[in-house]
This record gives sequence, structure tokens and C-alpha cells, in this order.
Amino acid sequence: MSLVEPRTATELTAHYKAVRMRLLTPTSQRCQPLTDTPPRSERLIEGVAARWRETDERLFGGRVSAKAVIAVTAAYFGVSSAMICGPSRQKATTGARYAAVYVMSVLCRQLRYSDDGMSLVKLSTPQIGRHFSRDHTSIMHEFDAARHKMSNDSVYAVAITEIISHLRRHEN
Repeated sequence: MSLVEPRTATELTAHYKAVRMRLLTPTSQRCQPLTDTPPRSERLIEGVAARWRETDERLFGGRVSAKAVIAVTAAYFGVSSAMICGPSRQKATTGARYAAVYVMSVLCRQLRYSDDGMSLVKLSTPQIGRHFSRDHTSIMHEFDAARHKMSNDSVYAVAITEIISHLRRHEN
């Protein structure tokens, strides 16, 4: 018994048409292109940030968690958290993912215990990569891409600044 079953020409044609229709039909999960002003509601973003601040206060002593960064960035750019962490290469999704990686590398800290005591240190690129199901070199590329995009696009730079300010409110 083979793994590939023989198909007739009519079955293959029907299958091809069905796949083509599925690919060309817009779905609710596809992102809209990133416009000059991201599609967002100030109340929605502040509400998401406030909920995560309360959770982070209880669980992480006021430090910003990686999940909070992903949730607030997703709300700001109007995409889902699953899309940011997923394999999508759509322009709006990658822009949001670049922003999330940048903000996570700037804000997120972890406790490190040593002989001298404990200290707060930045997350490493492999640790950030685990949140996005990517390796450390992809995270390094996305961080550099976000910095490059911020230097060339003032709207994107303002977006990242606003995300950071939403997450930093009431941070210890």
C-alpha cells in the first residue's frame, strides 16, 4: 500500500479549484495592511494593559511579563496574540511581531540568582524566541528590523513608544 493514492484528472482539477478558492477568499483571520494610524481604540489598549499590569503585579512583583507585551502589542496593532506568535509573514503581522520583540527585549527582566545575591537582567534572545516559537537568530533579525523601521518610519516609532508607555505605567 502506498502513501500516495492515484487520483483522476477530474479529482485533481476539483481539488486545485477548491484550494485556489480558499487561498483567494479573504478570511477573518487575515490582517488588514498597516495604515498610517494603527486600527486601535485607546480604551481597549489601556484596558488590556491595565489587566496585565494587575496580573504582573501579583505574579511578577510589578515587572512586565512577556505575555503582557504580546497582548498589548496585539491590541495596539489590531491582530491576535496567536498571529503575532504564529508563522504568518503578512506585513501587518510581521510589523506587530517586530514591535513585540523590540518591546520585550527593552522591558522584560528576570531574576538571576548568583553568589552575590539576586539581580534583574534582560531576557536573552533564546528566552524571547521561546515566546514566539523562533530561534535566537530570528529574534536578533526581528530586533534589528524593528530598530531600522523605527529610524525610517516615525509612525512606527510612535507606536512602539506608546506601547512601552502603556506597559510602564505603575511599573516598579
